[in-house]
Amino acid sequence: MLTRRELLATAAAALAATPAGRLAQVPRRRPTARDPVSPTSPNPVSTKPSDNLGGSTINVGSNPGDLQRAINTSAQGDTLVVPAGVTYNPITLPIRTGSGWTCIRTNSGKLPTAGTRVSATNANAMFKVESGGELNAARAVTMPAGTQGWRFIGMEATHPNDNFEYGLIDVLGARLSLERCYIHGTTTSAGLRRCVWLQGASDFQIWDSWVSEAREVGSDSQAIASRNVTRWHVENCELQGAGENILVDDQGSPTPSLDVTLKRNHFFKPLTWFPLLIGGVSNPAFAGTVWTIKNIFEIKWAYRVLVEGNVFENNWGGAQDGTAILLNGGRCPGPKDIRTEDLMFRSNIVRNAPYFLSVGISAAVGGLPGGLPHARVAFLNNLVLQVPGRVALLNHYSNDVWFEHNTIMPMDAVHITSGATSFYIASDFPGTSWPRLTLKNNVWGRSKYAFMVENFPTTSATFDRLFPDRSFIQNVEFGLPGTAPAGLIYYVSAAAAGVDTVTGRLKTGSPLINAASDGTDIGVNFTQLHAAQTGTSTNARAPTGPPS
Repeated sequence: MLTRRELLATAAAALAATPAGRLAQVPRRRPTARDPVSPTSPNPVSTKPSDNLGGSTINVGSNPGDLQRAINTSAQGDTLVVPAGVTYNPITLPIRTGSGWTCIRTNSGKLPTAGTRVSATNANAMFKVESGGELNAARAVTMPAGTQGWRFIGMEATHPNDNFEYGLIDVLGARLSLERCYIHGTTTSAGLRRCVWLQGASDFQIWDSWVSEAREVGSDSQAIASRNVTRWHVENCELQGAGENILVDDQGSPTPSLDVTLKRNHFFKPLTWFPLLIGGVSNPAFAGTVWTIKNIFEIKWAYRVLVEGNVFENNWGGAQDGTAILLNGGRCPGPKDIRTEDLMFRSNIVRNAPYFLSVGISAAVGGLPGGLPHARVAFLNNLVLQVPGRVALLNHYSNDVWFEHNTIMPMDAVHITSGATSFYIASDFPGTSWPRLTLKNNVWGRSKYAFMVENFPTTSATFDRLFPDRSFIQNVEFGLPGTAPAGLIYYVSAAAAGVDTVTGRLKTGSPLINAASDGTDIGVNFTQLHAAQTGTSTNARAPTGPPS
């Protein structure tokens, strides 16, 4: 039942909007509707390093092997001060089992302070660790299983040549903190599969860093990839990878990653990797190699994930269709059912991709039919710009999929994908449905088919049969009216809806102002979005940044 405030607000919005070119509609809750179950928040990394370690200070020499020698002779709690501008041989961290930290940091006072993201321009304030450069096998930093409590501040990690490499930093231990580091391949190399590779690790964190040039032809590549990691946190980093900028687990994971927090990062694919611009026009900035491109962010197997305040920018069709955000899963040999549970995707900006989102279970993932559904995945208060195609592909079935207060803007009317569908839903009915599927107070622009259900007519009867407890309230589409059940309001144009298609903001006098079912504006709350992007949001439980 609507509250008095909701009833007054929505009735006023209906009266105000009707002359602007839409069908008046007062939202009402369906008698069978059920609210979605909210995701459980991730647990934060267990401990964060302190500047007051209490150990000895060791000044590292300038010979290539001096850093490894200093690491070997140090004790847990020591601080190793390393001269900036010096290049060292690859390092392996020895076994440490205590609860303390060993800190390895640059001696430069020119490194930006904590909370400021570094870039390539800060490399002269860092010490450099290079891999041995061997084809396929080289690593710059190896953290084996059984060691814990290592902190790097102001390190550059890279390769000395253009050989293809599988990784730069391998992490199998516990409690590693990378802060204001520059971790990268080379722009001329034959490829780099992963910059940071997390395997069975725990309490990994990376802050204020730049991770780039992970790209490969013929296989996936990532800035950061994981398998069965417990508690990991990435905040205020630049993340560039061709296959997926971040991949959270895959078919090879023995167990899922748990408690993942990604905040205020820039996920970015350089346009020098992009052969064709929108419309098939050749890209003059293209550098000449067609890397394997898939998604900006993918989860295959994880429980309890917070993705908040990030920017996801640039994707295109390559090895897949160019969907920006992918929740994948399926049944794998074992058997094991890989999937996502308890994802909060909140107050992010997604920009310049063919499609926004895909949520699905597929036999192609693990090679076996069946699988368990994704559960409790929420997409709240996100701004999606320059997406000419589908808003979401909901493939097979999932529980408690929740969209609320999102704004999704196409690039422009000219570049709308022909036959585009805002929401394409594939259901495995009979026997399954999409329990508590929720779309409330969202706005998106222009599609040929607002909703399409595979193998079923898009009618109220279909929706009642497949999604009997759905909640579709006060969603707005402008432009081409498509087929949809109750709960979607059409406007003849963005101007009639009072929406700025470049920024997604509502214009003065927009009928969407204060017209949401909760009495706020339909679409994104830009105050909350800005707070999440700048780190001033108090919505989420997550650790604060490390000390400088």
